[in-house]
Amino acid sequence: MSISMYQAGLPVAIRFLNNLSAIIDKAAAHCAARNIDQTVLVNGRLAPDMLPFKTQICIACDAAKLCVARVAGLDAPKFDNTENTLAELIGRINNTLAWLQTVPPNVLDGLEDEPGGHPRLPQRPQEPRLHRERPRRGHAPRQEGGGAEPHRLLRQPEGH
Repeated sequence: MSISMYQAGLPVAIRFLNNLSAIIDKAAAHCAARNIDQTVLVNGRLAPDMLPFKTQICIACDAAKLCVARVAGLDAPKFDNTENTLAELIGRINNTLAWLQTVPPNVLDGLEDEPGGHPRLPQRPQEPRLHRERPRRGHAPRQEGGGAEPHRLLRQPEGH
């Protein structure tokens, strides 16, 4: 059974953004119930080296729309990164969803075997989503013939 580019990309992005919007709705309700200033969450970071929550939402929206736009050869709308409240973040998600829902299936279908990606790394558009395993955080890459041994992956200086 084959899967079209539309089926592989758009419903996944739409479901992801809808789930993200529902989570932000719950965060807004939590802030209201506990009398918490929303800017604490909007500008919050779980770790010092993370981007603020609002920036991560903007990146998630941009990734969804730009992926579809690049594969389909469309111009994605540009949104300014000016969101400072949870309601504005939900608005950005809704604007992204509204644009994604304007993309007709026939624009993406049939592109399954077209070359795409970076010129030095030719690939079919479906490969990044369907055929590549993402490395798990904190794990060494697997090698042929068995699992990697982390202590052997580190190169030791000569003579030790």
